[in-house]
Amino acid sequence: MLPNALPARTARRLRLQVLRGRVGLGLVAGLSVLAGMTDAIGLLALGDFVSFMSGNTTRLAVAISDADQAMVLRLSGAVLGFVAGN
Repeated sequence: MLPNALPARTARRLRLQVLRGRVGLGLVAGLSVLAGMTDAIGLLALGDFVSFMSGNTTRLAVAISDADQAMVLRLSGAVLGFVAGN
């Protein structure tokens, strides 16, 4: 006879699974709030997105089409800084 492949579902194991799920959900929520606040503060302080790169790349494309050199340099620096940081 083959051994049972599934671990026994004890009350302790189920409590641990519930606790890990809550901790994980709290971590995800905390990181989401942190990312949103970082972007909001950066947008208010600098006028550019600091973590939302699709907004910066869209604005960069518009600046290139408008031939706005100052904005192109500013947004290129933001995108390159993000890439270098990652």
